[in-house]
Amino acid sequence: MAVITVPLRCLLLSWVLIMSFQESAAQKIIHFRDDETTVPIGRSVYYYKDERATLSLDDVRHEPIASQFQRSEASWPHFGTTQAAVWLRFTVVNHTQSGCVLEIAEPGLQHIQLFAPTAAGNYEGHTFGLLHPMSSRPIKNNYFLYRLVAAGDSTPHTFYLRVKTDVNLDVPMTIGSFKGVLDAQRARNLSFGLLCGLLIIMTFSCLVTYFIVRERSYLYYALHLFSVLLFIDILYIGAGFEYLWPETPWINEYPMLFGGISSALILLFSSCFLQSGIYAPRLHQGLPIFYILLALSGVLFFAGAPLVGNAVMQIVTLLATPYLLTMGVTAYRKQHPQAAVFIAALSFFMAAVLIFLLYVNGVLPAGFYTRNSFMIGAVGQSILLAFGLAGKVDLLRQQKEQAQAEAMAVTLRQNAELERLVAERTQELISQNEEIAAQNEEISSQLEELTTQQEQIEVQNLDLQRSNEALRVARQTVEKQHHQLQRHADDLEKQISARTEELVVSNAELLDQNKQLEQFAFIVAHNLRSPVARLLGLTNLAKLIDRHSNEVEIILQKVAEAGKDLDTVIHDLSNILEVRNGKDKQFETVSLTLRLASACMALKEEIDASQARITQDFSAADALYTISPYIESILYNLISNAIKYRHPDRTPVISVRTAVVDGVVQLMVKDNGLGLDIQRHGAKLFHLYQRFHRDGEGRGIGLYLVKTQAEAIGAHISMQSKPQEGSEFTMVFDKVPTPPTQEPRQAVPTLQGAGTMPRAKLA
Repeated sequence: MAVITVPLRCLLLSWVLIMSFQESAAQKIIHFRDDETTVPIGRSVYYYKDERATLSLDDVRHEPIASQFQRSEASWPHFGTTQAAVWLRFTVVNHTQSGCVLEIAEPGLQHIQLFAPTAAGNYEGHTFGLLHPMSSRPIKNNYFLYRLVAAGDSTPHTFYLRVKTDVNLDVPMTIGSFKGVLDAQRARNLSFGLLCGLLIIMTFSCLVTYFIVRERSYLYYALHLFSVLLFIDILYIGAGFEYLWPETPWINEYPMLFGGISSALILLFSSCFLQSGIYAPRLHQGLPIFYILLALSGVLFFAGAPLVGNAVMQIVTLLATPYLLTMGVTAYRKQHPQAAVFIAALSFFMAAVLIFLLYVNGVLPAGFYTRNSFMIGAVGQSILLAFGLAGKVDLLRQQKEQAQAEAMAVTLRQNAELERLVAERTQELISQNEEIAAQNEEISSQLEELTTQQEQIEVQNLDLQRSNEALRVARQTVEKQHHQLQRHADDLEKQISARTEELVVSNAELLDQNKQLEQFAFIVAHNLRSPVARLLGLTNLAKLIDRHSNEVEIILQKVAEAGKDLDTVIHDLSNILEVRNGKDKQFETVSLTLRLASACMALKEEIDASQARITQDFSAADALYTISPYIESILYNLISNAIKYRHPDRTPVISVRTAVVDGVVQLMVKDNGLGLDIQRHGAKLFHLYQRFHRDGEGRGIGLYLVKTQAEAIGAHISMQSKPQEGSEFTMVFDKVPTPPTQEPRQAVPTLQGAGTMPRAKLA
């Protein structure tokens, strides 16, 4: 069975290769023979639709895709609105002495990739399109031009095009000499220029008319024409992109958005022009639905769904055009003067839009008139509506003259009525003046009586003022005495509060000292008892042995060691008591750099032996107002501990730095030593004679002395540590006393924290 299968597979493979060769051999070749003309090549182009838009050039050049290319049946390849990427393949032979140039006369194509063969047999890619800068085009032109074959090169050249766009995908392709292509473009651009020039003239005339008559319909129509002009230019002409915004391609990203704006403006124009609220009130109420749908299509464009937005806009256009036509017919039946012109213009535009949509969706074939039907419809509509707008100007003029005549008649009637009213009012005023004269005489007599009463009141007021002044003086005296009593009471209350706070603080300090004394007494008794007990035991042992034996020297050596331990304990306790009693407790400005150098000098042998590396960073605060021996002792003990309890597998690295947080100085000492378990040993961390590493050589007094000295200089210390990673000690100088004022400020600049508690001072 296997023997039969192998020949069958070989035959099948040979058949596939022969069919592929025949397919490639059937590729129609485009022969360019006349350099005076341009040749449409649509029917000689082969295409393949990449529905997922994921294929590369290598994919389409080889099987199975290469054999799936289909020959275009239209001189103007048309693929409608699609998200697929269309691959085009064509082969050109140049028989002329001029270069062969490809023209794609569709400025609205967003992404184009042209792959041209090279002399080495490979392909070279060129990317350009509506959404790429004008500088990316091989030839700067509003259309897409590319030099395919050089002059005199008669060998076949196969080219590949990859085209993708979100709007209507047409690929009108022609080849010719560079001169022939430009000559054909001039004729085409001339016709487009005439149409666009007409739109521009209509736009400016409507704007001028609006500023003259202040009629909103002219403004809406001018903006409508401008948006139509942008829509047409981006999709069909490309002149604006070539000359106005060549390096700003994002403006070309929303051509259909300008179409939607144009539709919204034509709805506003129609409503205002036809006065739909008066002539077609029911249809007028349905216009907001179209505004909402147009806004929805715009949102879809910006949300990355251009095909759905385009479909919604086409539906709105198909529904709104007959809707507006019905509105025009309704207004015409109610004797609207310009409704007939509106109906004619909209009918013409509706027919053009219908042709354009049928062409876009593949119902009608591609051609100059079908492709440009929207532009032709817009221009024709503009011309017809121009007559309607001109008639509306005449109507406005007639209405203005009629209104002026009516206003003149009303003015004459009002003047006659005013003259009659003035005569009647004059007679009334004469009689009223006589009454006023009589009333004035009566008022004069009343004024004399009031003057007499006023004089009496003034005398009474003087008496009242004197009484009020006496009362005011008495009130001020009472208030002054009250304020004095209040201040005295406040002072007493403040003194009592201050004294109470002092007593509370003193009691807390006494309780803390009593607790520490109890711990100290217990620890002292324990640590003194051990060497004393050893001395007593050795003394008793000496009584029991022969004085001339060798054991006497051993006992004496042990006695010396016990005595040395007792002396060490007494010396440690003496240092602690000196710190607690505040002996030599004199604050001064201390340089951390100098104190660190002094501590390192004292530890030079240990540092050299351990090869420890010590770094410092006092850029935040180098000078502190503190006690110099204490700060040096703290640095000495922390660095000594870091060296003693270093990790055996790495070189000790000790970092000493300062920071200022909220105006308070912090001193940090960090190492990479053995570390310890904070959760396990945190409660005993700074207690006397506490050791946390069995192999260490310390006595368990260093951290206790550091904590005691830190409290003595107005700071508190904390520790962060991880086993086998290292430790970091942080001293916060938040209770340092204020430096004396006589010291020069430039020598001891300070940082004061918020609140009343003095903070660490920086020199």
